[in-house]
Amino acid sequence: MKVKYYVYLLLVVILAGCEFDNSTINYTLGSDFVSAPATIVMTDTLTLNTYTTVIDTFKTSGATRLLAGRFVNQYGFETVCESYFRVDPCGSTTLHKRSAQFDSLCLVLYLDGYSFGDTTQIANFEVYRVIEEIKEDPYKEIIYNTKQFKSSESPIGTFSVNLEDDDCRDSLVIRLSDELGQTLFNMAFVDSIILSDFNLFKEEYFNGLSIKPALDNSTLVFGIDASPNSSKSPAMRVYYSDNTIARDQYFEFPLEENIRETNFLAYNYIRNFFDKSIVAGSNITSADNPNRVKLSSLETENVTFLQGGLMYTRIEIPQISEYHYALGVGAIVKAELIIKPLEGTFSEKSQLPEQLVINLVDSRNYFYDRMYAVGTEDVEYGVLHYNFEFPSESYYTYDITNFIQTEYRNTYDQLYDLLLIAPYDAVKPNVSQLIIGDFSHPKNDIKLKLYISSYNNSISQ
Repeated sequence: MKVKYYVYLLLVVILAGCEFDNSTINYTLGSDFVSAPATIVMTDTLTLNTYTTVIDTFKTSGATRLLAGRFVNQYGFETVCESYFRVDPCGSTTLHKRSAQFDSLCLVLYLDGYSFGDTTQIANFEVYRVIEEIKEDPYKEIIYNTKQFKSSESPIGTFSVNLEDDDCRDSLVIRLSDELGQTLFNMAFVDSIILSDFNLFKEEYFNGLSIKPALDNSTLVFGIDASPNSSKSPAMRVYYSDNTIARDQYFEFPLEENIRETNFLAYNYIRNFFDKSIVAGSNITSADNPNRVKLSSLETENVTFLQGGLMYTRIEIPQISEYHYALGVGAIVKAELIIKPLEGTFSEKSQLPEQLVINLVDSRNYFYDRMYAVGTEDVEYGVLHYNFEFPSESYYTYDITNFIQTEYRNTYDQLYDLLLIAPYDAVKPNVSQLIIGDFSHPKNDIKLKLYISSYNNSISQ
């Protein structure tokens, strides 16, 4: 009998690991051993309800990547990024009193390699002088993504980013206002105390700078290296000449020194805006608490959106507990979630996140727990299966057996739902999007494959 038991167990394990194209397939096991044979059923026809969930506020202060730009996707979702940062005073300088002459004021930026949008287009940007003290929330000691500090009415500099140009991929030198440059030069010339006093300079005279997309820029967001105390940090330079053979003489206003081990008051304003003429009937921007808003994929052409820090995809499986009654006594052997990125929204593997996280949330999107791998305490990540020959056939898979087993056995209201999250790092933020199809999408539909063992002989075919 022990031999027969092990043979039966081996067959169950082998069949549970198989995948099939048919929507429902039955396997009868053990008919030679017992009068009520075991059956493995694979089904992928469960209805999945999917929603885009918008996150309103999150921390962006202390970033080592500054973001600037605007991108509007094909569904009318507009992402706007503005960077804000402070600079330290230059300190004392040594200028030849009789011969030194002001040349120009420039902002030097180093690109960190991150971009989102159409890199083949030239994108325009503007630099503003911040005229309000940049400071953190006094209670939580952070700056949120929704905060904008008052800036000058007109830009003090403009520039373009062309990522197709090799000369623009590493650094940018942006000419700023000659009037401001001359003022700073004159202050250094007379050795003004303002240029040596950190607090006086940053809080009362020069609050900082902001980089914003020009109104005609709707194609690109790019990243700026803001690593503290780095030679590639943003810096404002006053160039001058003094009738010597030396060239490119300047004194510099560097990115603010470390506060709490980071350039803490450098941060990003990041917001999404929605074209309601495209997103039918959406009140997603006017909800009392946007953290609880969910926009059905039925309102967005059968797709949902993920975006680091901004948008998540909520997945609800309303039928799972009903299967317990329909199939009789049995158990979930395996549950696999398959998610397909929308065809045409990516052209190479680097444009798709390597990993996606699933959280368990309640009906109001409040976090409960992470999804863990079967039999372990390791967080379960979605595995990207990228098809290099046919990229449109790429997909993610998740083993969500633990979650489904719990909900399958639950005979009351469903306890939790799933929240799919794209990677986001507050230190090096990104606004890259992942668009996926819903259950009814004609090409890139989401599926849940269930493998169920049952001892009920009356299962319908």
